[in-house]
Amino acid sequence: MSLIKKGTVMVLAALLLILSACSGGERELGGEATVDSRVFNTNESLINATGDTVYFVPKVGGYYILSYMDSASGYAGALCGKPECTHDDTDCNAWADGTLAMTIWEDRIYWMAVDRGCLTVLSAAPDGTDRRTEWHAPEDDIINAMSSRWLKVDKDHIYIAYVGSEAVDGEYTHPTRILVIPRDGGEVYDEMLPEDEFSAYSFLIFPAGEGLFYCGCENAGTREFIQHIRLYDPEAGETQSLYDGIIPDFLFVNSIWPTQDGLLLGGNTATVYKLRYDTGEVEPFLEIDGIENPDVFLGEDFAVAVGVNGKVNENMEFRVVSFDGEELSSAKYPAIETYVEFEGYDSEYFYLSGGYSGSFYIVPRDGGDVITVWDGVKEAYRKGE
Repeated sequence: MSLIKKGTVMVLAALLLILSACSGGERELGGEATVDSRVFNTNESLINATGDTVYFVPKVGGYYILSYMDSASGYAGALCGKPECTHDDTDCNAWADGTLAMTIWEDRIYWMAVDRGCLTVLSAAPDGTDRRTEWHAPEDDIINAMSSRWLKVDKDHIYIAYVGSEAVDGEYTHPTRILVIPRDGGEVYDEMLPEDEFSAYSFLIFPAGEGLFYCGCENAGTREFIQHIRLYDPEAGETQSLYDGIIPDFLFVNSIWPTQDGLLLGGNTATVYKLRYDTGEVEPFLEIDGIENPDVFLGEDFAVAVGVNGKVNENMEFRVVSFDGEELSSAKYPAIETYVEFEGYDSEYFYLSGGYSGSFYIVPRDGGDVITVWDGVKEAYRKGE
């Protein structure tokens, strides 16, 4: 792959506090967030949705198959369209074996996969046709993407992030990598500050109007973690260090959302924090009560508190709260299975995957019946309403 470490510029905290004469004392950083609301703000997502279609990538007969569910009819199946296709070889339009993550951008489906040990990014039209290989690593660059795998597409770039596993001097290390793939065919490069050595436990990338935000953490040697928050500008080739420090009771950053005056941080605590652009300080922004030890995910003007990783027979709980503190919806469900992952949400539904079974679920925000889009135990698609 011959990845080039593009020259990045560490902007010192003192420089970030330079006042702008036209900004009333605030940093120039900020403005309206230009975030595609369809992009699920979660990790390793294998399910996503548009207004009328849900796209997901289940393991069918031992192979990953690009699949869909029509929201109107409730019918789900392989995104293939070939009559009599058995969906078990590369001739299938829905073939997506080796998939690690998927996303949607400008009416195309993108997915990251491993092909003969090398990373590759592919895309297709919403009906599964017009398949393209957007990028493929050279055959001599074998990558073991161990965990925290991300794929995001934004404007002129495709971003891949992952925690790898490689042997150095006889010992395994787990480096965090962010690959920036220009969509115009330019050279791929690795974007990480040399001094950043993030933990393999959790990582996040999120493209927005300001650039690519990314967050990692470092074990402080105690029960607390040091949070590292960066902003990369692909046009200028510069990286700003926005925050390096401990946030009380905040182990991992689950999601972020940029606002005009700061970056909102959702984690595994009931408190949503704001990283202020003008001071560089982190302060409480919103408290979400009612769910013990929640994971919090952020949207355009609301937060979703989730309690789904409980034991058998414990309820799954969801609360949606506006940034003004108003409860927008609340739902509680019996446990679907032993362990499920929260994948994302839209205006009507929460989306989950079965951590052990490989199933995919849609949970109505108003408390309606759970929809099993793909049953990983029976290996069966939903047949419709």
